[in-house]
Amino acid sequence: MAHLLNNKIFDSPAIPDLKINSDLMARLRDTLRLLLPGEGEIPSATKVRQQVELSGVNYEAKVRQVLEAPSGAQGRKDLASDLKGLLLELYHSTEQASSNGTQKSSGPLPEFRNTIKYALDNIELNQLSSQISKQENQPLVIQIPNPLSPGNKTIQLFVRNDSSEDGDDNKGRKKSHNVAFFLDLSFLGKIKINAQMNSESLSVSIDVENEDIANFIRQRTNDFEETMHQNEIDTSVECYVNDKVKPEKDSLIDLLVNNNTSLINIKT
Repeated sequence: MAHLLNNKIFDSPAIPDLKINSDLMARLRDTLRLLLPGEGEIPSATKVRQQVELSGVNYEAKVRQVLEAPSGAQGRKDLASDLKGLLLELYHSTEQASSNGTQKSSGPLPEFRNTIKYALDNIELNQLSSQISKQENQPLVIQIPNPLSPGNKTIQLFVRNDSSEDGDDNKGRKKSHNVAFFLDLSFLGKIKINAQMNSESLSVSIDVENEDIANFIRQRTNDFEETMHQNEIDTSVECYVNDKVKPEKDSLIDLLVNNNTSLINIKT
């Protein structure tokens, strides 16, 4: 979506006829620049957090923060760079031009507005999905640029909190999460990694389609386990060969009813 916005907005023939605040366009350009992955660049954890924060999924929370603490400079700065807020501001700035023009269903201006509306709908669908995830204890969906493919592909990261918070018996229980990766690596075949983790332990189960790949992974599990043990994390890794390795479906409908949602999809 960031690629779509970058191409369709700044290169739109409708721009010269619209009186859009130059500061708004500059802020939007800076936000999209951060969201777009750099070719050959593996983003740091800090950058991924920034990308998630700017993606628009927390827009309403930022608005509330500014309303509750209007003197907070950091809150206003975060809100001014939020993608959803920027798109809403841009969309509203075109309303007058749209109402003054002839009512056409096609042309530069309608296409410009439709692109913005499409992006806003996409963000709001992700917000809805995240809200449902929290309420139903389903995987939380986070979209981040794919560092392995600097094109327009996106990694869907799903994280599910497996810790129950109900009842006194859960006091002191370690907080745990379930994470999985689905990798379609073309020549190497499909690989699915399921991980159950908490602050002291990590249990990994790997499914592959090729015996040679399985042997390669098994030969290196000891090194990985020893490295994790050095970081005081008790780790176990198992690898299995299956004829067909498939990701779980991750549509919004499946998210409502399926507890086995795929957590990361990467295709190269």
